[in-house]
Amino acid sequence: MQRLPSDWIQDGYDVHVVYTAPHRDEAHALHRAFLAYLDAEGIPYTRPILFEDPVGPWPTSMWQVLLKNPDSAAIARDLGRCVAWMMLNRGDLSVMIHPNTTAAADFGGHLADHSASMLWMGEPQVLKLDIFR
Repeated sequence: MQRLPSDWIQDGYDVHVVYTAPHRDEAHALHRAFLAYLDAEGIPYTRPILFEDPVGPWPTSMWQVLLKNPDSAAIARDLGRCVAWMMLNRGDLSVMIHPNTTAAADFGGHLADHSASMLWMGEPQVLKLDIFR
């Protein structure tokens, strides 16, 4: 079955950068640089949050930014630009990007978003997925 992003992605894409204490300064600098890039490029976003302690499924510190644009063509373009920027600027940090999909009986929702429908750059992290079950 083909799933179209315009039908399934309900709330944009989350960008997560995970880090441990020795990489805190690098992660915070990347957060500031990424927000500056988004602002300079006019890419809409919300929730630019830094989490110093593990939260939700994340086993370490992380930060997140939600890429959100009501125009489905624009969000696809924005996502591609953000992925390319992260590829060039993430350094040794691990980045996970996932859609925020509509949950259905056999697909979508938080569990699928964090386990099956995500993209990792760098070393993938083992997430605590039981919180979504």
